[in-house]
Amino acid sequence: MHVTESLNEGLKREYRVVIDAAQMTSRIDARLMELKKSSHIKGFRPGKIPTELFRRMYGDGVVQDVLKSTIEESSNDALSEQKIRQAMPATIQDVSFSNGENLEYVLAVEVMPEIAPLDHSGIVLSTPVVEIGDRDIEEAIDVLARAAGKPDVLDDATGIMLNDRITVDVEVLVDGERNEDFSVANHDMILTEQSLPSRVLEAVKGLTTGNSVEVEDLAPGADEESGSQALFRINLLKAERMVAHAVDDDLAVRYGCDDLDGLRGDVRKESEGHFAAFARAYTKRRLLDRLNESCDFEVPPGLVENEFQSVWKQVEPALEKQDMDEEALAREREDYRAISERRVRLGMLLAEVGRDAGIQIEQTDMQTALIQQATRYPGREAEVVRHFQEHPEHLRQLTAPILEERVVDHILDLVTCEEEVMDVETFLELDSEGDGVEATDAGRHYLEVARRVMRNHEERMHAAVASTESAAADGGDDHVDAAERAQEASP
Repeated sequence: MHVTESLNEGLKREYRVVIDAAQMTSRIDARLMELKKSSHIKGFRPGKIPTELFRRMYGDGVVQDVLKSTIEESSNDALSEQKIRQAMPATIQDVSFSNGENLEYVLAVEVMPEIAPLDHSGIVLSTPVVEIGDRDIEEAIDVLARAAGKPDVLDDATGIMLNDRITVDVEVLVDGERNEDFSVANHDMILTEQSLPSRVLEAVKGLTTGNSVEVEDLAPGADEESGSQALFRINLLKAERMVAHAVDDDLAVRYGCDDLDGLRGDVRKESEGHFAAFARAYTKRRLLDRLNESCDFEVPPGLVENEFQSVWKQVEPALEKQDMDEEALAREREDYRAISERRVRLGMLLAEVGRDAGIQIEQTDMQTALIQQATRYPGREAEVVRHFQEHPEHLRQLTAPILEERVVDHILDLVTCEEEVMDVETFLELDSEGDGVEATDAGRHYLEVARRVMRNHEERMHAAVASTESAAADGGDDHVDAAERAQEASP
């Protein structure tokens, strides 16, 4: 085998590989003789088939098999000989071969860049520590009280307000034409800051049942720069307002707590966990920003293209609905390509740091990730497990985030982190600057904390029901009373 480098440009390498004709002929003849010994052709005893007849009948297939195996074997040898660290699988190009001639092809590959060891000495991060105030606790408890309340249908004279449950007809007209994608009839919704465009929301507030309103606002999917407008017609069919449950011990019992102080304790615990996760995401984002600034190595174009295509496939349908012109669409492509390049560069850096530090995914991590994935598909758990057993490369996609988080934790242990204690509102102001997690996610924290409390209560209820069913199966006498008590505790 003769290997000659034909391209060395950035991270791209190409090698011309030549296998001598004599070696190819020897491989083909050996394969023919091997197959001939075990082949059965009518009129000939096994092993006694004339070689030329066998070659005429099966020679083309044998040549293709030998060609494929030789290219695979020689390309691996060539990469090993050149000490290539591949960034992605190599490709075979310009294959040339005929019987009695040399086998020639081009081996194209993108190599891993040289990544300098991480210098963490100059990285100083401010890490938020969010203190939960009493007002934050009471806000979440108010959400729980409303969830445990009862709906009251509003009369024809009472105008609607935020958090009311309404039924509406919505017609959206763009350039005088009804937009079927965003027009809905008899639609149930809860009126929130996020449920309607800002000017439409302000016009709808105070609307009474049986009446309608028309208002112009940005067309769905449009941005301020384009200025594309739409006419919104809102007809209010029905409105209900939740009459909140009293904030008392009975409310706490409904959520599985002994008293109101116990419920406040649950809410505080969930709030602290909720904001600890957001603060961790904020700190991670700032760390990645710093690492990205310090990275100056070239990234393999093929990896960037693959990442871009994966991201673009997800966002393109939404962008197409916005009727962007080619110039705006081109800007979006460039933005997402830059995002893809950043993700590839940081991914390569984190992988290198993890490799140097010996950070690995354990078997238990894989099992946990697989179980979590399987539980997302009730009734199909066995099918999901079997899929990942048959496609281990897909399982690595599940465990990649676990490895990334461990590498990030490792780096955070190395850099200087200065804790900054702040209240919820201060943290949300940091968040709104675009430096951390999505503001809309963090901004709904009261609702999310309340949901966590409700979810925990549901899990306790399920455990109680399972326990009573087990007691019934064992012949216990108290299972009926226990089940009734559990039912009474449900909101």
